[in-house]
Amino acid sequence: MAQQMVTTKVIGLEKLSRSIGEDIPQEFKRMMFKIRGHAQKQAKERAKPHVGDVGSLANTIRGATVISRMTARIWTNLPVAVEAEQGRRPGNPPSSRALQRWMKRHGLAADWRSVRAVRKMIEARGTQGVRFMEGAGEDTRQHLPEFIAEAEAAIKRAWDKAA
Repeated sequence: MAQQMVTTKVIGLEKLSRSIGEDIPQEFKRMMFKIRGHAQKQAKERAKPHVGDVGSLANTIRGATVISRMTARIWTNLPVAVEAEQGRRPGNPPSSRALQRWMKRHGLAADWRSVRAVRKMIEARGTQGVRFMEGAGEDTRQHLPEFIAEAEAAIKRAWDKAA
């Protein structure tokens, strides 16, 4: 199956856990769930760029957080995800029926003559990718300092409270 994914990993947490003498702090766990949730939400929003999109791709985006490895990941197993993300290479047109359904959903003329013309254009030029996973990854990386600062502040409050 085709897999597009975004993975975020916090490095150095094992050392922090050893130095404070406890397991992974709850604040870091919450942070990892927030990071995964943010990335998943961004990917879903970006996978539906047009009003006519019915959300078939967005609804297949899943996420998982592995706290022991401090890893958050989102992915989709939908085979068309690779073409949606990266685009379609020239010489590889979609099926006429699938293209006709897509054209109808997007409010385009979907008679067979129009479908054939669009199919020939795609075969000649290919299509440009939506880059929904790439965009979600970039957006999440930009927000990482906020998530980390929030977790740091929560840990500091917990330490101050305990002291």
